Amino acid sequence: MSCEAEKMGPTFYFPPQSTLSSRSLYLFLLDYYKVVDLFFFTLHLAHSADNASLIASEALMIGAKNEEERQRLQANIDNPVRAVKKLNEFGSLNSKNLTINTVDAFLWFISATIQSAMKKRPEIVKSGESVRIEDIFEFGNKRELIDYLIDRKVNSLSYGGMSKVERFINESMGVAMFPDDHARELTQIFVEVRNIQVHNRGVVNKIFLGRVTQHQRFQFIEGKRAHLDFDDLVDLTRVCVQTAIDLDTKICKKFGIKRKRYSTWRKNATEQNAESAKPV
Repeated sequence: MSCEAEKMGPTFYFPPQSTLSSRSLYLFLLDYYKVVDLFFFTLHLAHSADNASLIASEALMIGAKNEEERQRLQANIDNPVRAVKKLNEFGSLNSKNLTINTVDAFLWFISATIQSAMKKRPEIVKSGESVRIEDIFEFGNKRELIDYLIDRKVNSLSYGGMSKVERFINESMGVAMFPDDHARELTQIFVEVRNIQVHNRGVVNKIFLGRVTQHQRFQFIEGKRAHLDFDDLVDLTRVCVQTAIDLDTKICKKFGIKRKRYSTWRKNATEQNAESAKPV
C-alpha cells in the first residue's frame, strides 16, 4: 500500500449516515470506520510532520550560522517527505492491519446476524440438534437452552468456513448471503487473505490456493506473501460493506429485527457514554 493513497481518486466506501441498520450492522460499520480512520490519521500525521519540517528548515536557512548548518537544512528542503517515506516502509503492515481488522469485524457481524435471526425463530437451530439429558438439567429455563444451542450452532458454523456459513444462511434461513457471484468471489478472497495472514504470516500455500477462486485481477503465487494494495483494499472493503448492508436488510425484514439509522445508533451511544461519565 502506497502512502500516496490520499492523492488517489478512489477511496474507501463510507455508507450514508442515514443507512438503516440493525445493532449488529451498526457495530460492524463503527469498527470499519475506526480502522480506516486510523489509517488516514497516521497518513495525515506523516504529511503534517513533513510540512512542518519543510517550513522550519526554510525559515532557519535565512539565519544559518555556518555551512554545515546550511547543508543540513538544505537536505531537509531537498527531501521534504521523509516521514511519508518512512511510513511507506510499513505499507505491508498497514495493509495487513486493514485486512485483518475489517474481515474480523465482518465475520463477527455475520455471526451476530445469525444469532439475532435464530432468537427470533428458534426452530431454525433446533432442527437436527441434540442435547444430552444430563446437560438439560444445567439450564434454568427454555430460553437458556435455546441460547446454548444457538451459541453452539454459530460456533460450529464459524469453523466450517465461508461456504458452510453461506449454505446455512441460504438453506436454513432462506436468504441469499451474497447479492451476486462477483460479491461472493471477492469476499472469499478477502477472507482467505485474512486467514493466511493470521495463520501463515501471509505466505501463500496450497490450501490457500485451493480455497481462493481464480480471479484475473488477483494473482497469488505459492511461497510468496499475499499482499493487497490500496486499490485492492478499496474494492474489497466496499464489497464487504455492501454485502453486509444487503444481508442485514434482507434478514431484518424477514425476521422482524429492529433497525435504526446509523446516525441514530451513534447518537444514542454518545448520549449513553456521556450519561455514564457523569459523577454519581
